[in-house]
Amino acid sequence: DIHENYPNAYFLGLTATPFRLDGKSLKAICDELVIVAKQSTLIAEGFISAPRVYGAPAGDLPDLEGVRTVGSDYARDELAVACSGSKIVGSIVEHWKKHGQGMTTIAFAVNVEHSIQIRDAFRGAGVSSEHIDANTKPEERERIAALLRAGEVEVLTNVDITTEGFDAPNVKCLVLARPTQS
Repeated sequence: DIHENYPNAYFLGLTATPFRLDGKSLKAICDELVIVAKQSTLIAEGFISAPRVYGAPAGDLPDLEGVRTVGSDYARDELAVACSGSKIVGSIVEHWKKHGQGMTTIAFAVNVEHSIQIRDAFRGAGVSSEHIDANTKPEERERIAALLRAGEVEVLTNVDITTEGFDAPNVKCLVLARPTQS
């Protein structure tokens, strides 16, 4: 542990997301939380854009009845079953065409199979789309990310890959195809 090896050192923790899904405080590792800027301030000063959020009609949402909660979120295996299928996945493409077409997009799926279903549905609708996951080789991930940044891929589907540390400034649309309790 770094604290044990350097007991007299000062530690500075930096994060863009100081909130945890489990609801626990960061006090265990930080003495003080300094909020440098709020989202509303950054929007007002023109540093970031105000998000426009669209939801699918209730009839197009997955049925989460019976999907258990594990830890602080839905059980992925059960959630994957609820979110799969041509009606749900096709709805994602339909709503993207209505609200996001023309914008470089990243879609977040429940699991690998779900991500591939979404990619295939976009491809079936004539939209250039790629998929990456934890098993995608690093050089292939970078090749696909470069295509996304160049605008040659319109929609990139993934599972927990394009989160922390992924930089693609041309992405203007996100598809949260994975219900979450966070």
